[in-house]
Amino acid sequence: MPNDDDHGWNDVSWLYGFQSGPYVKVGIARNLAARLNQMRLFNPFTVKIILRRRVLTRHARRIEICLHKLLWRHASGREWFFGVPSETLRKYAAASIQACAEIESEHIADYNEKSEAPPPVDWSIENIDEIHRAHEA
Repeated sequence: MPNDDDHGWNDVSWLYGFQSGPYVKVGIARNLAARLNQMRLFNPFTVKIILRRRVLTRHARRIEICLHKLLWRHASGREWFFGVPSETLRKYAAASIQACAEIESEHIADYNEKSEAPPPVDWSIENIDEIHRAHEA
């Protein structure tokens, strides 16, 4: 497992939600301003940021997948969701980030007393489904 001094281990990305008309685009980006400008360029609606959270790049994709699964009832395309209240988006984003942190913490804690590095975290669909069920209500 890389340590904190390794290049990239603590790099950050943005988890974002852009509102465009009645739709919300949920995704990740290293450069949020560039991504927002790109969305504005190819979009007939006004685009505004309704969610932005800094996340560790090493977790960004997993958090995004978890958030997409939590929003499945609003799905309108790959990363587009219809009629998502901003409070729901923020609540599910927080749950996705927390779940990712908990999974990694538990995994690393299992190996704290061993001198060997832990194997990669199990990010199987079953693990993500478990997170989804826990926060669906």
